[in-house]
Amino acid sequence: MLTVIIASYNGSKTLSPVLDAYTRLRAPEGGWKLVLVDNASTDGSAELIKSYQDRLPLTYLYEARQGKNPALNQALQHVEGDLVVFSDDDAIPEPEWLSQLVLQARQQPQYAVFGGRIVPRWPFPPPQWVLDWVPLGVTYAVLDDSPTGPIAPGMVWGANMAVRAEIFANGVRFDESIGPKGQHYPMGSETSFNETLGKLGHQAWHCAAATVEHIIRPQQLEQQWVLQRAYKFGRGQYLKERGDWPENMPLWRGIPRWKWRKLMAQHWRRLKGRLRGDRREIFKASWEIAYLQGYLFQANQK
Repeated sequence: MLTVIIASYNGSKTLSPVLDAYTRLRAPEGGWKLVLVDNASTDGSAELIKSYQDRLPLTYLYEARQGKNPALNQALQHVEGDLVVFSDDDAIPEPEWLSQLVLQARQQPQYAVFGGRIVPRWPFPPPQWVLDWVPLGVTYAVLDDSPTGPIAPGMVWGANMAVRAEIFANGVRFDESIGPKGQHYPMGSETSFNETLGKLGHQAWHCAAATVEHIIRPQQLEQQWVLQRAYKFGRGQYLKERGDWPENMPLWRGIPRWKWRKLMAQHWRRLKGRLRGDRREIFKASWEIAYLQGYLFQANQK
């Protein structure tokens, strides 16, 4: 037996194809259940989710506190079985997804965290600048080329991850100060969670045969959206890195001084790119600037 957990905030535009795919899953040995947490949605998601209750082993929950991690933590109270699988309301699983995760969990008893492939489902062929310039992993949670085998815990991502239930039975929970919370938030909740497990001695395993497709919306192929993603990434990286600084780290306005030097260098890089008409350099510098601005913003939050 295993439990799949999804938290959804206003996910009605993607939930139908996702839940349709769940009806086509090959049930793993021992069975499974789906716990889907409506995180205070206002778009009719509740009715849509409940319409699948006669087709799926589905438990509907409602979490009024805005934030993915509060929703996940509520769902953990409803876990059954020895494996907890996490995914997203815009991640479409292949039919063998759960069976492959269960197989790897049984074959690798010394590992506690498991991940799989995350491939993009583009709405249309993406512009070439997206493929050439954008860091697809950070921006679209794409993880497509890792072979089956050991993997760094921080490379197991929330759209396709499984954790042995005994870890949660011992009281481990998600950090509610980080992760998706409306439109503006520091990224990296599952990454931070898995890296914490790694520091506690839990190892991670990648299963290349366990695949989900991440739905990419048309607006997510616009530069403004991509740069906003870099900003959120910067916010999350600050929260991740701040505890690892040495005591004598020279800071200014809450961040290492070398970050300021890097920010100034990227502004100069962008200016030179504009003078040359080099669109690639302009974008690359703009991405780094957005990341560093997010880092600085988070450093000054109280």
